[in-house]
Amino acid sequence: MFTIDFRPKMDRQLPVSCDNCAWTGKTLDVQPIHDLEERIAPGEVVPAGECPECGALAHLVQVPNCPCGKPAIFPHPGPYTHCSAECYLESKVSEPPTTPKLPTIDDLLDAIKQVESGGDATKVGDGGAAHGAYQIHQAYFIDACVQIHLERGVQPPVPYVAAVMDDHWAREIVKAYWRRYQKSSFDDMLYNPSSGVVSVASETLARTHNDGPAGNTNPATLPYWVKVQAVLLQRGFNV
Repeated sequence: MFTIDFRPKMDRQLPVSCDNCAWTGKTLDVQPIHDLEERIAPGEVVPAGECPECGALAHLVQVPNCPCGKPAIFPHPGPYTHCSAECYLESKVSEPPTTPKLPTIDDLLDAIKQVESGGDATKVGDGGAAHGAYQIHQAYFIDACVQIHLERGVQPPVPYVAAVMDDHWAREIVKAYWRRYQKSSFDDMLYNPSSGVVSVASETLARTHNDGPAGNTNPATLPYWVKVQAVLLQRGFNV
């Protein structure tokens, strides 16, 4: 029986996988190969060694090169992107800072819709007083209609319940309500999209939607904002 050991001639940190079982490891983990001449045919890729788990042949895993030019063998078990932890950390230090993903007015509306109704435009809540996906009360609707009329000289073309069940008009109603009572926060979301400003403005608008013109200062609306914030965070926004 002929045994051969390629390990002394190879980098001991190269990734290896077994042809037979799910084992993966590094070249330092494989065993010498028994009866190699009987286990591979001419022209086949020469294995790195025997699998320590099942004894089958294990081959080097094809990996890309590290930016420095060496074989990428880190992080283990992959995906391999760098030759070492040092190269990996150095690349992270040199990466330009990522721009935070900030929510827009429409992103905030989507999150509020999710919290209020899960997107159900037919929902009726608060003992029959709130309707639609955004759970809008009639007094809220009237205030928003006054603002829309002041700005554009128009009114929603359908009555209260039908309007708040229509997604286009429901969103227009919420935006108008915010412009009426929290215009500076509304404008910040549109025209001053920096991380801290958008976070404060989002909270102010969400809490106002929940409890009226002074809702942003009512401690009882904080749990509502936490729910809206959680949806935004889950969707990858920085708030």
